[in-house]
Amino acid sequence: TFTMLPGSSAAFAAHQTAAFGDIIWSGTSTTTDPVYAYSTLSGTQWYAQVDGTGTVDDAWIKDSNACYSAGGGLTATSSVDGGNNTCWTFPGGAVSGGANNWYSAGWTQYDTITIDATNIDEVLTDFPVYVDLADLSSNFWSTTPSSAGLVGTDIRVTTDDGSPVELARELVFASSTAQTGELWFKANTIASTTDTVFRIYYNGTTTGDYLVDETYGTNAVWTNGFEAVYHFNEDPGVAGAGGIVDSTGNGNDGTDNGSMTSADKVAGKTGYAFDFDGSNDYVNFTDIDYSSAPLTMSAWGKTTSTGVQRLINKGETVQAANILTTSGSVEYQVDNYTGTYVSYSTTVHRNGFWHYYSLSTDVSNMYTYLDGVQIASDTHDNSWVTNNDPWVVGTIGTGEFWNGQIDEVRIASSTRSDAWVKAEYYNQATSTDFYTV
Repeated sequence: TFTMLPGSSAAFAAHQTAAFGDIIWSGTSTTTDPVYAYSTLSGTQWYAQVDGTGTVDDAWIKDSNACYSAGGGLTATSSVDGGNNTCWTFPGGAVSGGANNWYSAGWTQYDTITIDATNIDEVLTDFPVYVDLADLSSNFWSTTPSSAGLVGTDIRVTTDDGSPVELARELVFASSTAQTGELWFKANTIASTTDTVFRIYYNGTTTGDYLVDETYGTNAVWTNGFEAVYHFNEDPGVAGAGGIVDSTGNGNDGTDNGSMTSADKVAGKTGYAFDFDGSNDYVNFTDIDYSSAPLTMSAWGKTTSTGVQRLINKGETVQAANILTTSGSVEYQVDNYTGTYVSYSTTVHRNGFWHYYSLSTDVSNMYTYLDGVQIASDTHDNSWVTNNDPWVVGTIGTGEFWNGQIDEVRIASSTRSDAWVKAEYYNQATSTDFYTV
């Protein structure tokens, strides 16, 4: 800990690094000494001016030696200077800053999320990252507030650099009792050669959550080609028609069917999942048609059944798309039943553990994946998926019901690369293998 008393100063050699724990400004209720760091030569500076009541009037970060001189000062109404300089003023309300700078005096605490480049095979852009809130520090759970009965609504996510940029995030749920929860944020860029770091801010105030359609709200996480995203966090016993929420904001909300009850909301791969009984349980949602490529669909499934059962399905015999399992294979299809059809021989999918299934197409090819690894590819006839049938989860519509659990269902109008699918798998399979906190 390094403590500065009123009127004192400390000097350090240029281009040297000094490491401290806490840096404390120690003054009285009337002390107005500023806290600043600057160079008499050209170089980066920062400056904080206190107002004599123990609070900060204004703060400067500057890239020029002409911006501050000892004994000078700024007021809370100072305007932003020109050039590369940035000024934040504290007029008593929200803090304002440069367009590319995220900052608020209230958000003083954060955890860093460092994504390991080992599992990133190419640079990923606008990639939704899953964060299990159980991975965050104990400080998060001791300080994050409850707003309108919801925990974690003060969470904000940013990049980790000299000018942090706020990123869209979706808080699916958080439980202070169990100290766990499900959070997604849209990473603007994830590097493939060096680790990428983000910040999860929280500040122990009663800050409310974003509206789903706000700039950094839920819908903005799912803008990279996603047509429908389902976390299955709802209670199927009371959800009702359209009660299974599509997080994209595209309005493709789903409805649970059959004999699903509240007991069918169970612990999932990411947060919660739905438990399907293999007899009549399923979820149906909008008739999303694809007159041309691309198309990607994916979901997590868990089963021990040896029967034929559908994970995701649209259509039965004409221009269909589906992922299904049998006793000895996983099968993927797009186009007509006489069109592209890939069968992969395996029994691992019915071992009672979670597995990740994904199918992606471009204008002429179809790529199939199991647990983040491409297992087969083929050409397709481009007759494509245009019919009057809704998308359904857990059945073909008239049978082949899924007996087990399903989580994190996604439909997208984008081709996903091998690297993208691999990153999704590692992020969601074991979050702490994908990032460190």
